[in-house]
Amino acid sequence: MIVSMTVDRTCLLALWIVEQALHDCQYVGPLKPPQLGLRLALAHLYEIAGDDPGVGPRTRDPFDQLWALVMGRPDRSGGDPGAARSSYARTEYARIRRMIGFPQTLENDERLRAFMDQ
Repeated sequence: MIVSMTVDRTCLLALWIVEQALHDCQYVGPLKPPQLGLRLALAHLYEIAGDDPGVGPRTRDPFDQLWALVMGRPDRSGGDPGAARSSYARTEYARIRRMIGFPQTLENDERLRAFMDQ
């Protein structure tokens, strides 16, 4: 199991908040500002993030892209995320999870699910 030392209760709570935002984005549509909980969760995850293994050094890009996508804003390429918004957001979420040392593996997903069920 690959688990970073930074993955603690606060990290799991931040991930749970992002998971809920992704769910709402997919089934309800773009979120409405201010979404302070999501902003705080993304800020915390960025603070504990490291380099993206196999991709490159730490960057804000996946955090900014995820925010723009769930808020229904055009992405940096100028395109409208439209129906693919949720898929693109989940791709950025996977990158964020790699950066914090909690990649999407069966064991990590079960740990997060158990935390969310508490």
